Amino acid sequence: MIRNEKGFVYPLPLILLVITSFLLIIHTELYLSEKRTLHEGKALLKQEYYFMNSLQTVERKLKNEEFAPHGQFQYADGLVEYSVKEIAPSLYEIQLIIKMPSHKDTIGYGYYDSDLQQIIKWVERV
Repeated sequence: MIRNEKGFVYPLPLILLVITSFLLIIHTELYLSEKRTLHEGKALLKQEYYFMNSLQTVERKLKNEEFAPHGQFQYADGLVEYSVKEIAPSLYEIQLIIKMPSHKDTIGYGYYDSDLQQIIKWVERV
């Protein structure tokens, strides 16, 4: 085969090189997309935890009637600002704004009923 001058030996390694390169590119792209998805998933879970923890803290403060109309909670990877305003005599709107360096600001609204002493509705907006 080495002395074959009809050109059979050269295209075979070239085809194998192209196939190997193609498979390597596919696996690299798959790895990078999985890594990106994992990173985004972790950030979203942190964001949900910050929202839940902040909402529970504000709810506790509202139950004890020791809340401030505005405030903030500092976390390891973000900041949550809240504001409470009275909509009706027994209904309060809690606005939470989460600021994380890896994501854009997200706003969430919780509605607290002082007669039931619990959050009755929760809405999250990006």
